[in-house]
Amino acid sequence: GVSSGDFSLSNPGNQIQASTGITASHGSVVLVDDSALTLTGTYSGGSLFFQVTQPGGGLALGTASTPATLAGTNGGDSISLVADRMTATAASTITIPFGIVELAPFSAINESVAGTNATGQLLVDATLLADISGGSNAPRLLTIGGYTTLLNGTVRDVPNAAPPVASASGVTLDGPLNLTTRTTALNLLANGPVTEPGGPLSVTSVFGISRGAFSLT
Repeated sequence: GVSSGDFSLSNPGNQIQASTGITASHGSVVLVDDSALTLTGTYSGGSLFFQVTQPGGGLALGTASTPATLAGTNGGDSISLVADRMTATAASTITIPFGIVELAPFSAINESVAGTNATGQLLVDATLLADISGGSNAPRLLTIGGYTTLLNGTVRDVPNAAPPVASASGVTLDGPLNLTTRTTALNLLANGPVTEPGGPLSVTSVFGISRGAFSLT
């Protein structure tokens, strides 16, 4: 679809399954779905918010034949991906210069970065991370384990800005993670521990909130 303002389909009971592109020329894109959601084509807006509200539900960026192109058009805004499973194709892209990228589970499950697939765990793998544009198009912040909630079905604007809220029960850095060309800062949020069974982590700045250990050893 195309909208000159916000494009918001925010009902958590939506049964959409697939979208082939949305542009909000002077607003933000919000797409919430209760089942598995596949994105292909181009998504453009000041901020982009995609959420799958079914426990264990999946969000897919691109297919074997068609990539997904996610483009935030206003510096300082956000692209949020919220689902208990995420997959991405290498040809898909996530671009928001000087903005924020949020990757978080919908349910209270562990979020593994650079680990392996496991039942009841959101995996953020190397392909998804590589889809985040770097260099001059890199976001200023990557948030893992939490996201900024909607306000009346839309992405919060600057006057109503709020910090992201942890949704993950824990965050584990399970393999090497080099973000030096992908973002300036890494924000790790969890309603449990943040730990580093793997690593090492390379990034300019790191901060976050945990309940229990916050341990990058």
